[in-house]
Amino acid sequence: MPPHIVNFLLGSFGIVAAVVLIGGSVVLRAQQNRYRFELAKKSLETGVPLPLPEPTWKGLHRQAQSILAVGIGLLIVGGVAWGSGVKVERPGEVLMQATASPLPPPPPGYRDR
Repeated sequence: MPPHIVNFLLGSFGIVAAVVLIGGSVVLRAQQNRYRFELAKKSLETGVPLPLPEPTWKGLHRQAQSILAVGIGLLIVGGVAWGSGVKVERPGEVLMQATASPLPPPPPGYRDR
């Protein structure tokens, strides 16, 4: 397989992995909130006391997993970009000297506009 396709696939994998992990956690959180609301509504209707709330460390653990997933995805994408950048040819000395030369003077009558 050509290297540019491999680089594209690896970069795409990192992006998709980050989106899936973060999107999945958002969807799971929304479902959890919906179920918690339904449970609270049922408990108010039946008179059963509400269960205790979830411990804070679970929320922090979820947040840490999301940050880790984003970091790994960015690391992969950055590595692919770095690998692609190393393969780019540097401009030759002639091109460097041509771009370093001063600009030619403007044509006559240019400043009169």
